[in-house]
Amino acid sequence: MTWKQVTLLTTIVGAAIVMIDVGTMSAIRANVYGVSSSADSKTTAPLRQTTSPSRSPKAAGTPKTTTISLTTNRAANPQTSSQSSTGSTGSTGSTGSTGSTGSTGSTGSTGSTGSTSPPNTPSSASPPPPSYPSFGLDTVGPQVLALNERLAELGYLPVTIQGPTMPTISVDNIMSPPTATFAWKYPNTPTQLAGMWQPDFYSPITRAAVIAVERANGLPIDGIVGSMVWHAILKPNAVRDPNPYTYVLVNKSASPETLKLWTDGNWMYQSICNTGISGYNTTDGTYAVYLRFQSQTMRGKNPNGSTYNDAGVPYVNYFDGSQAIHGYVRATYGFPQSLGCVELPISHAKTLWPLIHYGTVVTIEGHYGSSNGPSSPAAPQSTSPQSTTVTTTTAVYGVHSNS
Repeated sequence: MTWKQVTLLTTIVGAAIVMIDVGTMSAIRANVYGVSSSADSKTTAPLRQTTSPSRSPKAAGTPKTTTISLTTNRAANPQTSSQSSTGSTGSTGSTGSTGSTGSTGSTGSTGSTGSTSPPNTPSSASPPPPSYPSFGLDTVGPQVLALNERLAELGYLPVTIQGPTMPTISVDNIMSPPTATFAWKYPNTPTQLAGMWQPDFYSPITRAAVIAVERANGLPIDGIVGSMVWHAILKPNAVRDPNPYTYVLVNKSASPETLKLWTDGNWMYQSICNTGISGYNTTDGTYAVYLRFQSQTMRGKNPNGSTYNDAGVPYVNYFDGSQAIHGYVRATYGFPQSLGCVELPISHAKTLWPLIHYGTVVTIEGHYGSSNGPSSPAAPQSTSPQSTTVTTTTAVYGVHSNS
């Protein structure tokens, strides 16, 4: 074979290889990019896009025609998209029918929806704290009835509940308490005290009991029922009233003016006293002792504008604002002399000190009418011997306008 023949043969073989490579690459490109290619690139139609768009390569001109049919569903989520692309793998084949089998594979994408994550379940919230009603003097309603039932059970009222069992009061039934029948603990209850009582009424009697509860439980004293008072009386180990029930009656009509003390069904003590002068009257009404000092310095102004500074005023029991029952030295007693307080001879105030407590009910009534003139201190009257032991710590506290 001559050199020219070898060169001609090499050229023919190379051309055939190039033609084969071009046809093969066209098929590969069609398979990878999803293109239906023909010899004329002008007749090439784009496939339906199911994922992100891609640029279709220009088909190479070749006598061989290769048709790839690819049918998929639009992906609903990333997982479904991956299933669709897996189904398209089945489209690899030389015939359109075989390629359509890939569409069956794409149907599997529907099953992939089962892998959808379940909705988040919110964590259970903590239950809200109990809601207790708050109220004070002159309130009427079932919440007051519930309060009085529990106060009576704990011994803070001069009434008791009749029946074999006590009504159960809880945060759940404060606004709808069980019915109960009340009865006076003592047959000789003073008329002034008895006239104020009503089971569903927040009277001065109930307010006094609340003050006693506040004191017994170390709570701030304001005579208002709130969550702290409810918690104190509804807890299983609630504190019972540690003191006997005590009532003080101050009569401004008598001449001389008098103070009487009733405790646990008996009038236990009576003393001469002074009340407020005109313009500084000791206010009529029923109150409760809310603050006590064994000794206190009192400061203020006299009616003539001068000031006073009385140190060591003994045995002080505040019941209405700056008005208090306390001891004070006077030449005589039994008629209005103070700036609003109820003054007692010091020895009498000392006797009363251990008999009066936080929450003791105090009634002021009457109007002074002089018939006998000023009186000297009378000997205190008592139906039984009285203890004069005082354990309260001496304190100098606050500035008050009345003595």
